[in-house]
Amino acid sequence: MSKSTSQIYSQSWEDLKGNPVLLVPILVANLIYFGMVMALGASLAGISLVNLSNMTVADQSRLQGVAIMVGIAAAVIDFAGYCLLQCMAVEIVTEGETSLGSSFRSLGEHFVSLLGAALLAGMVVFVVAVGGAVIAGALGLPGIILYLIAVLSVSLLVALAFPAVVYSDLGPIEAIKESFNKVKAHFLRVLAFAVITFLLSIAVGFLALILSVFLMAAAAFITIGVSIVFTTLVVVALTRLYGEIAWEDEQKQEAWKQRIAGIGSGMGSGMGSGMGPGGDLPADPYY
Repeated sequence: MSKSTSQIYSQSWEDLKGNPVLLVPILVANLIYFGMVMALGASLAGISLVNLSNMTVADQSRLQGVAIMVGIAAAVIDFAGYCLLQCMAVEIVTEGETSLGSSFRSLGEHFVSLLGAALLAGMVVFVVAVGGAVIAGALGLPGIILYLIAVLSVSLLVALAFPAVVYSDLGPIEAIKESFNKVKAHFLRVLAFAVITFLLSIAVGFLALILSVFLMAAAAFITIGVSIVFTTLVVVALTRLYGEIAWEDEQKQEAWKQRIAGIGSGMGSGMGSGMGPGGDLPADPYY
C-alpha cells in the first residue's frame, strides 16, 4: 500500500530527529555563505561614494569582479552542501543511517551528475518559462493561466531528478528521463506532495515570523534555523517519496516478469492466453 504524503513527512521527521547530523550540510553551507557575504560587505563598507567616484574604470571593474567571484563561490558552496544532504538522505532512506564520511564518498561519486541534472532541469524549466511567457503575453489571462500550469507541471516533472541521481546511480540525462517517467506514472501523488509541501512552507514561515516577533533579538537566527530544518526535512521527504515510487514500480515490474514467465511456459503447450496480437508477448505496462 502506498504511503501518503503525511506518512512520508512523519517518517522523515523521525529520520531527522534520530539523525541530527542531517542538518550539518545546509548549516555549514549557510555559515560559509553568510561569512563570505559579510566579509565582502565589510571590505566594501570602507569604500565611500567619494572614493568610488575617484576610482579608475579598471579599479571599479576589479571590484565588481571580486564581488562576482565571491557570489559564485558562495553559490557553489551552497550547492555542494545541498548535494551532500541529498547523499545523506539517500543513505537514510536505503540504510536507515548515515555518516559524513560515507556521504562525502557518495558526493565524490555523484557530484558531477548532480550538477548536470541541476543544470538540465533548470534549462528545461527556463525554456518553458521564457517560451510560455511570450505566448501568455499574446493570449492574455487564459494564456497566463496556461503558462502557470505549464511551468508548474514541468517543474514537477523534473522534481525527482536529484534523488534519482544518487538513489538509482544515474547520469544527468538518465535522471531527467527517470524523473519524467516516475512523475508521469504517479502525477497525482507527486502533485499532492508538492501542494502539502507548499502549505507546510507557509505554516513554517508564519511560525518563524511569530517566534521572531517575540524574540526579536534572535530573529535572524530563528529564521535561518527554521529554514535549515525545513529544507533538510523536505529533501529527506522527497527522497523517501522517490524511494517509495521506485520500490513500488520494481514490485510491479517483477509481477509483470512473472506473468511473462507464465505465458512463456504456456506457449510450449499451446496456451497463448494473455499474449498480444499475432502471438507477441505484451509490452511492459510500467516502463
